[in-house]
Amino acid sequence: MITFANVLTEPYLPGNYNTMIKIEDNVDLRPLNTFGLQGKVRRLVTYTDTADLTELFTTKKWQVGKVTNIGDGSNLLFIGDYNGTLLKSGINHPIKITDNNNDDHIFVTAGAGMTMDDLCAEMASRGLWGTENLSGIPGQVGAAAVQNIGAYGVEIADLIEKVHLFDTVEAAHVSMSADECHYGYRTSVFKKQPQRGRYIVTAVTLRLSKRPMPRLSYGHLAVKVSAFPSPEEIRKAVIEMRDNKLPDWHQYGNAGSYFKNVETEISVYDRICSIVEPNEVPHYRLNDGRIKIPTAWLIEQCGWKGKGNSEASVWQKQPLVLINATGNATSDDIIELEEEIVRSVHKKFGVTIEPEVEKIRNI
Repeated sequence: MITFANVLTEPYLPGNYNTMIKIEDNVDLRPLNTFGLQGKVRRLVTYTDTADLTELFTTKKWQVGKVTNIGDGSNLLFIGDYNGTLLKSGINHPIKITDNNNDDHIFVTAGAGMTMDDLCAEMASRGLWGTENLSGIPGQVGAAAVQNIGAYGVEIADLIEKVHLFDTVEAAHVSMSADECHYGYRTSVFKKQPQRGRYIVTAVTLRLSKRPMPRLSYGHLAVKVSAFPSPEEIRKAVIEMRDNKLPDWHQYGNAGSYFKNVETEISVYDRICSIVEPNEVPHYRLNDGRIKIPTAWLIEQCGWKGKGNSEASVWQKQPLVLINATGNATSDDIIELEEEIVRSVHKKFGVTIEPEVEKIRNI
């Protein structure tokens, strides 16, 4: 059962802004997804304020077919045309910073439509700690809170104080604490039934640190920075590391990490070790006693690095990433490659890897 940490008497509005609702029909899907897949959406509704959501869900005259809320499309795979309505967040009010005279922490609220990397850049420039390891991840702040994005040992769930929401069933503005969001590895309550699709993130409040809290234990990050780095120095190192191994989606369409890493029991890890002896299996021990194995390593062991079909392929520097290699790939090309990779990893190691991307199916 979900309870709300706070019911807002007013929607998230850190100032007075002009609302704007834009409704378009038969819109090209390509600019709406970083995979660059072609297609059409029957109706696109862009909103710029929480008050817009109140207006929209009070009348519903704008709705055509099923409604799906999206951000920048950086973790989506559209399966053909979308014959319903896409809602796209444009809530990008100025960042609100609240200092409760706490010596260590400060609270930062950003609109759901703000680009996540812009938020990371702003926080690093202010010397605030927490978001620097998440630098360079594409997408909006609202989508980051739904997906529980993570990189270099940090998840956004570690930083979230509160997620501000619009309840489409009750047509009301509410908020949830991080605990109420039931965060897990690349998941949250917003991605699971029965709450999936009910809530639209309007803003996110993060709890950041005013005192140095560098997190350097993951991915050899420590060797890239000085002994006493600033948030900006860590941000710069993270972006350089990402740029060295990940494709620019403007050049090669992709959705970032296509697959989740494998989290499994020690017995499964031991079995995989026996398969690849004398090679060492990279792994991380989780707090619950299980083992996390990089899926990129499993895929590479199956010979997929740089390989694919005529239109889509595995990125040569990071096997977790599938790319629209020619710019003309369809969702069928991407899924065909996904399924071949899943089969080969299961055949060799006996584990089933799962996609991280969200598939938006034709209706």
